[in-house]
Amino acid sequence: MVFFIRKKQIDLIFAGLGNPGMEYERTKHNVGFRVLDAFASEHFNRKKFTKQLGSLVLQDKLNSHEIALVKPQTYMNLSGQSVKWLSRKYPADDVIVIYDDMDLPPGRIRLANSGGSAGHKGMQSIMDSFRSEEIRRIRIGIGGKGDADGADYVLTPFSGLDAQRVENAVGIAVKSMMEILDNGFDSAMNTFNRRDIADYPFQEDEKDETE
Repeated sequence: MVFFIRKKQIDLIFAGLGNPGMEYERTKHNVGFRVLDAFASEHFNRKKFTKQLGSLVLQDKLNSHEIALVKPQTYMNLSGQSVKWLSRKYPADDVIVIYDDMDLPPGRIRLANSGGSAGHKGMQSIMDSFRSEEIRRIRIGIGGKGDADGADYVLTPFSGLDAQRVENAVGIAVKSMMEILDNGFDSAMNTFNRRDIADYPFQEDEKDETE
């Protein structure tokens, strides 16, 4: 049996990584999903994600750009399969992956044009599926680099100040997505890779704690 996929050329795919299911919704590993949900809420008010080729997808036009927001539903280790299939249905000029990163402090974001997976199984799955490390990404820091069991750490929710920092980072990531659409990825890197942007709402609190 041969399956035909009706294709639609678009400008960008934003793929946010996470695990499906309510039990994972607020865990550290689901920051990628949270960024896409926040972006959809802000820019596509009542539009819903629909199930397509193993992912939840919201495809629409924004400021003259045709984009797709993709949340793979195959669990983290197989994220690449879903993103690859969606890239065939929606051939795009670029695919940008959004995911959590233990190597960054909670709430810090970093945009990069390429790189390894640093042990992130979802990102590794995508690189394996596309057979390339030249995949643009937005990394959201969740901390925990020294944690003895990273697999358990990423499946727990944030708490305290870390929860506030990551909520702030989700909003910054949404803004970086709009900057990418309006002015390109390099402009977004120059703007949002600055440490002071991620730390700004917390600088006064940290100063008070040290006094």
